[in-house]
Formats: sequence, structure tokens, C-alpha cells
Amino acid sequence: MGDYYEIAANHVDPAARHVAHQTLIVACRDLGITDADRPAVRWFSEPSAADRAYIRRYGEHVAERLEAGGPGVLEGRSIRGENVVWLRSSAPLESLAETVAHELAHLVIGRQRGGGWTASERARQEAAADAYGQRYQLEDRP
Repeated sequence: MGDYYEIAANHVDPAARHVAHQTLIVACRDLGITDADRPAVRWFSEPSAADRAYIRRYGEHVAERLEAGGPGVLEGRSIRGENVVWLRSSAPLESLAETVAHELAHLVIGRQRGGGWTASERARQEAAADAYGQRYQLEDRP
């Protein structure tokens, strides 16, 4: 798995943008986050073959690069100290609301706790974010 690069929101499916925005509003309200403190949504994607060729020749040409945090496909990301929920632009609509809620939970937990997590604390934080995200899981998903 490689790095991911920010893409402009206008290059993302309008339905995905709508799901992300509406989920963010509802989840923020549920978690007591005011409109003024609501995180921004930013989108990322894996680079295309053309992007990789350009990067090899000229270097990075993007505003933001996200490093993958672990194995598998990165669906979303929140970074301590940023008030941003990052979402993969090609994420399935069926799982997008769950991903938004999951990443928002990470932001809230991180604000409450701060840094300096042990491995077991990170595992507990991930489990808590998973549990919160699952509240937004679509009923008809397998």
C-alpha cells in the first residue's frame, strides 16, 4: 500500500459528498460538536499511473500527501491536531457514513485524551471508534 494524495472535492461523486456532509452534521450533533467546531471534509485518492509517472519525473505536485497507517485500503483518516476528516474519494457509498462517524470519533477521543498513546490505548481507541462508526452502518449491508 502506498501513499494517498488529496483531490479537490469537485472531483468526488456528488452523492458521496452529500452522504459525508449529512453524516458529519448528524454525528457532530450527536457528539456535542458545535457548527463552529465541525471538522472539514477533505478527500484523497491513490495516485493514477499518470500521477506516479509525473511524480517520478518532477516530484510531488499535490497540496497534501497522506501516508498509509497500516495494511489494507485506507478508507478514512483523522490526524491529531487537525480538525479534518479525510475520506477516500472512491469509498463505497454503503460504507461512507460509517467511515465518517469512525473518523469523527477518533477526533473527539483525541481531543479528550491528547497524545502519548500506548499500544493498548490505541487499540481501545480504535475499538471505540469502530463501535461509534457501526452506529451509522447501513442496515442492509452484508
